[in-house]
Amino acid sequence: MAQVSHITVCGHFADGQKLADGQTVKTQTIVAALKDTYGVDKVSICDTYRWSRNPLRMLFRCIQAARSSSDVIILPAKKGVLIFIPLFYFLKKRYEIRLHYSVIGGWLFERLSNNRSLLRYLQAFTTIQVETQLMKIELEKLQINRVFVVPNFKTIDAITEKECRERTFTRPLPLCTFSRVMSEKGIEDAIEVVSRINSRSNKPHYTLDIYGSIDENYKGKFKKAMVNAPPEISYKGVVESSKSVEVLKNYYLLLFPTHFMTEGLPGTIIDGYAAGLPVLSARWNSFSEVIKEGKTGYGIELGNNRQFYKLLIDLEDSRFVLPLKKNCLEAFVPYSYSQGCQRLRVCIETEK
Repeated sequence: MAQVSHITVCGHFADGQKLADGQTVKTQTIVAALKDTYGVDKVSICDTYRWSRNPLRMLFRCIQAARSSSDVIILPAKKGVLIFIPLFYFLKKRYEIRLHYSVIGGWLFERLSNNRSLLRYLQAFTTIQVETQLMKIELEKLQINRVFVVPNFKTIDAITEKECRERTFTRPLPLCTFSRVMSEKGIEDAIEVVSRINSRSNKPHYTLDIYGSIDENYKGKFKKAMVNAPPEISYKGVVESSKSVEVLKNYYLLLFPTHFMTEGLPGTIIDGYAAGLPVLSARWNSFSEVIKEGKTGYGIELGNNRQFYKLLIDLEDSRFVLPLKKNCLEAFVPYSYSQGCQRLRVCIETEK
């Protein structure tokens, strides 16, 4: 196993900001795991939040990270890969660091298929850490050989089986979404389908609470959607990642009608599992790795609101939902903090 003397994590920390998006939470969780594994003094951060406002300062920070570390882990977002992957490729050669890329989401294969230079850079990385087995298979097709599956994991504790068993629900049944609030996450689909179901009778069948940070470009459209929504649909703001289970355990079902085929392993589903919360989700390309149909949730075609509507009507029958809650607690175990720390350590310490 390789010796680790100092690790720097270069990613979106947004220090001082109240952000709970998947990228920020994953970056912060990895740092927490590394500090618990190697000690606080052996771990540093390099925050890429709004780096484009001062690219020279960001460059200096990246150079400092490479000079002072045995290992650097980068977590660039979709736009950042074109900057940070080439930059750290050259810093790796200059300072002989061990370089790791922790991939956020499941879109990397598509990007690399259309960018041979980026592919060449990544082939020189020490490890590529992906969220699902499908992503590993895809990257290995591109002759990237040091690919490790390190699923998302969380610094949260699951509710007990007793809590799960004792949870009861009455109509209207409480539903929620727990992701970034943007069109591509299917937020309007959820609003439309729940509204249609509730309009079938004088009393609402469901309530819908929407959680998450609102995408800047979506604020106007979301405001309009909420103005037109019935009173049983509400926006509840942003929940701190440490309090996700406490909030989610009170819901009947989690809705995840994403339009992204390349979701990877959504953190919202891990939060849901820890809370014993089954998922009604669109079937993205790694769906079957994360959600077991009829065991921990149910799937629909991406963007198919007819299926969404019909399935949500069927799921009013609690026999299709309540027995799944115990399964969700069991499904959380591979995404627990202890297992995540262990997988991450094995990956970091792998020999070149």
